[in-house]
Amino acid sequence: MSSVIYLDHNATTPVDAAVRDELMPCLNEQFGNPSSPYQSGRLSRESIERAREKLADLLSCEPRELIWTSGGTEANTLAILSAVEVTGKNHIVTSTVEHHAVSEVIDYLQKKGCAV
Repeated sequence: MSSVIYLDHNATTPVDAAVRDELMPCLNEQFGNPSSPYQSGRLSRESIERAREKLADLLSCEPRELIWTSGGTEANTLAILSAVEVTGKNHIVTSTVEHHAVSEVIDYLQKKGCAV
């Protein structure tokens, strides 16, 4: 039997066994909409908040400081737009080799008046 070495970890990567084990109840039993008022939704919300507290503890921050995103594109967009808004800076330094998810946000901000 041959071994396969996966080298494309840019967009996805295998899930660590400890993470998988922690996630399994959410995939099998607690999969309700966490924004809903019914019991399965409340259980999902509780799981999310427990995860938020654990991660905040690991990162030495407050749980309210953590924001979940659906992936890298959303995270990049949120981080860049937030940085511009919070700092009030109107100048962005970037490069020609940025990922599309970053360059699209930069192009948007440039159209809105940011110096790039």
